[in-house]
Amino acid sequence: MDRSELQFVIVDKIKYPWVNLFYKQFYKKGVASNNESVFVLQFKEIICSAKVVPIDSYLLLTGVVCHHDYQRQGYATQLLKLVLALQTQPIYCFSYTHLTPFYNKLGFTLVTKERLPQQVRDKFAIYNKKNRLQLLVKNN
Repeated sequence: MDRSELQFVIVDKIKYPWVNLFYKQFYKKGVASNNESVFVLQFKEIICSAKVVPIDSYLLLTGVVCHHDYQRQGYATQLLKLVLALQTQPIYCFSYTHLTPFYNKLGFTLVTKERLPQQVRDKFAIYNKKNRLQLLVKNN
């Protein structure tokens, strides 16, 4: 596949069931909900996807998933660069420790819980029950 044939798509909510089939296959714990913005990189099929979720007036990047056949080839990086370029405010990410270097390359930096807005801190507490996540922020 030639990378010039890839399409970056901001998914219309009516097509969320299509994305949810992808999530069901490659990301067992997530689905696209109506309050989220969903983005995909595709070529005949979804290559990778990501979601941006509003938390009051803040944003959370979540659901970053790459089709197994396309992992470690730069597709998720390509998708996230496009997604992040659309954002005009800081965006948070709750990252597993082993993925932090990946997000660092995209401009995310570590942030302490104490520096988080309360709404984001509350959401992080829900996501991080097993204490395996790190807090990251990308200021745009």
